[in-house]
Amino acid sequence: MVFIEIAGFMTRCKFYCVWLLSEGSCILSGFGYNGIREGRHRWDRLRNIAWFSVETSQSFKELSGYWNLGANNWLRHYVYLRVMPPGTKPSSGAVIATYTTSAIWHGFHPGYYMLFCIVGVYQVFTRRIRRIVRPLFMTTENPPKPLPWKKVYDVLGSFLCMRIASLLTIPFDLLFFSRVQKVWASVYYIHILLMVVAWPLLILVEPALMAVQKHRKSASNDKSTEDIVRELELKKRVM
Repeated sequence: MVFIEIAGFMTRCKFYCVWLLSEGSCILSGFGYNGIREGRHRWDRLRNIAWFSVETSQSFKELSGYWNLGANNWLRHYVYLRVMPPGTKPSSGAVIATYTTSAIWHGFHPGYYMLFCIVGVYQVFTRRIRRIVRPLFMTTENPPKPLPWKKVYDVLGSFLCMRIASLLTIPFDLLFFSRVQKVWASVYYIHILLMVVAWPLLILVEPALMAVQKHRKSASNDKSTEDIVRELELKKRVM
């Protein structure tokens, strides 16, 4: 597993170096200038990677959003938003279709489809976790604020995301199923088993967690109503 982590990080560094060098050449030639914002000159017009944000991502949605920004922008506008009916919320099918298109764009080696299809499924899964679990680590205010123990949620999410990302980098490097299978078998397909076990458990506990969310919101609304009544009573007494 340690070797897989090192190999995954080194593979990412290969892309970081290429994209940052390309961005630097664009800045030197003037193509990277992006106007003035908040009184500062911006040179991120042709930025293609946010490497620190990638390495500290808390979910696959974040990781994908900071990786290969140019391709992400194209896929978002010409695939993701077009496969959804106008006025509807993002669907799991749109996510899978977008990642499948990305796999086809990369080529026809099995490794690309193993990588992008699994990443798409993981993104759908982590979205569900975010909807069900994350609100329990936030206040019920509008807008919500993080509770003190939300750091545990953030650190755990980042740790798991990057460990799984290293395992999913292997198909991109080895390309062929037989080669990938040997490496994944050495760690007992832990990233697949994790999702297979965690997803049904999440479905089982979802009603209870959603009930807790509803109770917290109800209690918060009752408290807000009581505060308003107290303020009105105080005003009446003063008058």
